[in-house]
Amino acid sequence: MEVSALPAIERRTIEDVKQQPFSTPTQTFAAGLPMHLMALRLTVDRTFEVVNVEASMPRTPFQAVCPEATKAMQSLGGCNLLKGFRRAVAERLTPRVRCTHLAELVALLPTLAVQALVQGKAESELPSDKPPLKLDGAATLSCAPCPAKAVIRA
Repeated sequence: MEVSALPAIERRTIEDVKQQPFSTPTQTFAAGLPMHLMALRLTVDRTFEVVNVEASMPRTPFQAVCPEATKAMQSLGGCNLLKGFRRAVAERLTPRVRCTHLAELVALLPTLAVQALVQGKAESELPSDKPPLKLDGAATLSCAPCPAKAVIRA
């Protein structure tokens, strides 16, 4: 069976804009301009294996250091978003090589990948022996009986 690639999963962007001028030891950022501007794109196949990683950091507070972290993101190639992905991120993107902000972005990608795969599929295409994916996937969509709730009266 040929495994085709899904569209790229893009969690774009982190943009950190200060309302007042902000200075680091190496530069000053004018009010209203992003101090951080970063993007991350992963391409996965239908088995959720990462086949390509692209990261960019056009604006960072430390231009000599921060952009180097984009290279470390390449180590995620071959990881599977549904099988130990967050553990693999922690093992491969150690504090010495990672950018905290990119690591936070990448942590969202397993959820985005599932949403991208399921989006647009007819309910008849989804497994019929299981409840719909959204049920029991979050506290607000739990199938468990509701716990007793306190009633506050004014």
